[in-house]
This record gives sequence, structure tokens and C-alpha cells, in this order.
Amino acid sequence: MNQTETIVVEALFQPETEVYQLIDRSGRVTHVRKDLIVDNKLDLIDGQLLLTAGLYKSWFKLEELARQDEALFRANIYKFYQHRAYLLAHPELCNKYSNKFGAISYVSSNPCLGALAFSFSKGERVVDCPLCGSPSHLYFAVGSVLSGTSTQSFICENEACQNDHVVRTGGMSKVVDYFNKIQDAYMNLYPTTKEFRSKSFSSILEALPAV
Repeated sequence: MNQTETIVVEALFQPETEVYQLIDRSGRVTHVRKDLIVDNKLDLIDGQLLLTAGLYKSWFKLEELARQDEALFRANIYKFYQHRAYLLAHPELCNKYSNKFGAISYVSSNPCLGALAFSFSKGERVVDCPLCGSPSHLYFAVGSVLSGTSTQSFICENEACQNDHVVRTGGMSKVVDYFNKIQDAYMNLYPTTKEFRSKSFSSILEALPAV
């Protein structure tokens, strides 16, 4: 977000608490004391306030909300695996990028959620689950392409297990190459994905069917 950008929000004054309720165009709600509105010399026009990008980020706690949303991926990794076919059938949910999956290194690979679902479906990067012995699927790796060392994260496909575990091994450059190739293959098969806006993990999870 450009710091010189301005954002229009709806504002409703609550006199009993001397607080303004602010609502942005995405429906996010926050509450700001009247004195802060006055101190920042903001004028209420037709029930709206014009905020600078800095005030908007601060008052709506966007960075905190983003961190909370990113944390939903790891907490729900099995659900994303479980709904891999549904995700592939709904590209409008798949134009989502995150540093919670893919390969992080000096040379990184950042696939979209659709490519991860495609990887889960192909089942090419698997190890045995140390708890139940079922196949576990790679979804994240961090390491060095120079030394080759890596810490790779896998999710067990066994619904009764759902073990989210790590393996410390070599081959980091191969993991980066793999995620790059799976991203290219996915986009070749589902080119319309990039036409859709990126969604939050919370909204993606809400769109997944109950099992």
C-alpha cells in the first residue's frame, strides 16, 4: 500500500462512548476515539472519513490481521490437502501466494495455492509418516541451495493421523526446481487462476465444503 494513498471509510459516531466506528470497503470494522480523529484533523463528510494509508494500516491493524490470517494455513494444512480436488476445480480460490508453502532459500520458489493442490494430487514428493507409515506430502522447505541442506515440511495423508512433520535432509535445489515446475504445470492447465483476485486464507477456508 502506497503511503501517499488515501482510503475512504464509513464512519459512525457513538456519542455514549465518544468513539467512531469505522468500516472499510472490505467490511472490516474498527473503533477509534474521537480525540484521535480531531488530533489528525480529519473531517467527516457525508458519513465518511478520508484516511491516509498510514492511519488506515494502524487503525485497522492490517499487519496483525495479515499475520493472523497467514497462521491459518499451517493450522489447517490437512484441510487444504483434503480438499485438493475441490481447489483444482475452483481456480477462483487458488490465486493465493504465501511464504508458508513453497521453498524459501537464496533462490526461492513461491507457487500459488492451486499449484500446491496440484502437487498434493500428483503425490510425487512424499515420505513415509514417522507415526503411521502412510505417505506424507511435501508443502514447504527452507534451506540453502548452495550447501543443499534443507528442512522440509510434510503433511500425512492419513485422516486418522494428520501428522505435520519435518525432515532435515539435502537436495534443496531440487525442491526449488520442483516447486517452480509444479507452478508452471499448474498455470498451463489452469491459466484462468491468475484472473482472480487473491483471497485471504480465512475466506478460502470458509469456501471449502464440509466433509
